[in-house]
Amino acid sequence: MSEDVRVLETVERAAFAALLPDTPESLITKSLLAEGQLRLLACADAVLATESPLEPEEPMAFGSNPAAIVATLQACGSWAAVSVVPRAADEVARLLMSEHGVTTRRVIDRYLVRGNDPALSPPANARLLAKADAPLLEASYEAFEAVLPGIMRETPIRAATIIDGHIVSMGVVNARTQRHANVAVATLPDWRGNGYGTAVAEVVVHAVLQTKRRAVWSSAETNVPSLAIARHLGFEDTTERVYLIRA
Repeated sequence: MSEDVRVLETVERAAFAALLPDTPESLITKSLLAEGQLRLLACADAVLATESPLEPEEPMAFGSNPAAIVATLQACGSWAAVSVVPRAADEVARLLMSEHGVTTRRVIDRYLVRGNDPALSPPANARLLAKADAPLLEASYEAFEAVLPGIMRETPIRAATIIDGHIVSMGVVNARTQRHANVAVATLPDWRGNGYGTAVAEVVVHAVLQTKRRAVWSSAETNVPSLAIARHLGFEDTTERVYLIRA
């Protein structure tokens, strides 16, 4: 590891978490830090959050110093994509290529929010899961982890569509703070295109709104079906970051 890059220890991690604003973009990082998750690498005024159980090879950079971001990225080891603020994206990409021979492509990551307006009406073909559904979850573990890593982590809110005794679509809150809750949805490939993802998302959003939090949805702009579900459910675009994906 470069002499300029260091791992933040317990006290520094707590200070960084306290300084992070409670926003849609920082929601997952703030939530995972509260759980004692993530490895934080710092260089100058940049911090890289790595080793997320939700996005294992997709670190998130905080700060806009391109050289410092690249230094932390090189120190983190294996990575497939890095999330950066838009104003730093071009220079980070240039430095990765010119100094390390790493080519990347850009994808916009959009953050959408649904506020605490009147609750949705839960659909009939999806429901919240309870403790009694543990056998169903256990039987679904491998299939859903392959579709969306981290979706089977313990969560206060989980909904599913169940067909013939099998879960075919699932929605969860996989991170939450005082103000926000992140909604994640996965549908098994053979069952897509039937509205099941929209149904489970609607149940999860309904449950989130009852907690007086704002529901957050994030998606790459290339994931048209995901964005269509969010906008159908009344989510509105707020901010965006840029994914630099290794070619």
